[in-house]
Amino acid sequence: MFVTHFGLRRRPFRTTPDTDSYYPATTHEVALNDLDRAIREQEPICLLRGQTGMGKTLLARRLLEQQEDEKLRRLLIANSVFTGRKDLLQTILFELGLPYQNLSEQEARLSVTDDCLKHFQKGGRTLMVIDEAHHLNTECLEELRLLGNLAANRGVALQILLVALPSVWKRIDQNGMESLLQRLSVRPELQPLDESESVDYIVHQLRWAGAKNPDALFDGETLNLFARQASGIPRLLSQMAGTALELAAENGLDHVDYEAATEALALLGLDIEDLANQPVAQPDTLKLHQEPEVAVEPEAPAEKPIAPRRPTIVAFEETEDPVESVPYPAEMGDLRHNGKRVVFPPIVITDTFPPKYIYDGDEWVKDPAARSAS
Repeated sequence: MFVTHFGLRRRPFRTTPDTDSYYPATTHEVALNDLDRAIREQEPICLLRGQTGMGKTLLARRLLEQQEDEKLRRLLIANSVFTGRKDLLQTILFELGLPYQNLSEQEARLSVTDDCLKHFQKGGRTLMVIDEAHHLNTECLEELRLLGNLAANRGVALQILLVALPSVWKRIDQNGMESLLQRLSVRPELQPLDESESVDYIVHQLRWAGAKNPDALFDGETLNLFARQASGIPRLLSQMAGTALELAAENGLDHVDYEAATEALALLGLDIEDLANQPVAQPDTLKLHQEPEVAVEPEAPAEKPIAPRRPTIVAFEETEDPVESVPYPAEMGDLRHNGKRVVFPPIVITDTFPPKYIYDGDEWVKDPAARSAS
């Protein structure tokens, strides 16, 4: 086991939430302070959001531990997969230590309400944290909103903290639960750590585990590699560093080298671009980096001067489709009719018909036969 091999007091990078190893990242501290303030100000319902592996459960447990009010009763529901309201109410009764079996839905609801109100009358409040709240269906979310209404002039009897993935907000909005949305005035969302905090997170875990010199276990190159590959997710950082320590210990190393780090990433199914170990390309393989070859166009033959010609009147046969205009030499002029560019002489192509128009050298003529008769 690498704990003994590296002289550590305890195992770092544990996958289960451990509040003793909590790392005070900026995003976590902001969320913790917001939720703590909401509890002290007796907000009925709050929401903590965060992607998978961001430490939502760990933060919720730390929030419960740091509450100094001795009369605050704390409940934590870790499994929020319920088929309906009755399952939810029975789970709450179980956490309260009350009978929950052989009760109808209304009996379970009255039992929860009665117990919370009695505890409130004695000067206490109940704080209930529901983890994985994105699994709750619409009925259960509505039941929790109604339970949040247990209040009196002196404050609220029951406070609820929902811990869920960010998608829960969109789902609540799409289901038209406007009343619940309005009550979620405190809803912090955990953001990924930056690269600097990611490196400090690994060092913090090693110091907590008893490492006297964390920099000797992971060099800067390895720490930066993990920080880039984990995308700021604490759980991934823990998995990478823990797996790398195990590999280093199995191979009898006194530190995690770059090879052990890349092997750990491979075991976790993470592909990396090891640019430092790529072979240097030979000159004949650097075609992509060469200047592109420029084709030399042959010189155009000298243009002959255009001899003036008298316009020739040409009759057009009507067709089913209009004839599109064609390119014309600039020396031949630029005539427009109805916004269309035409070619002349001797043939004028138009796309307006019937009737056809032609140019006889002086003006546009609609009827060539009538013109020649005059």
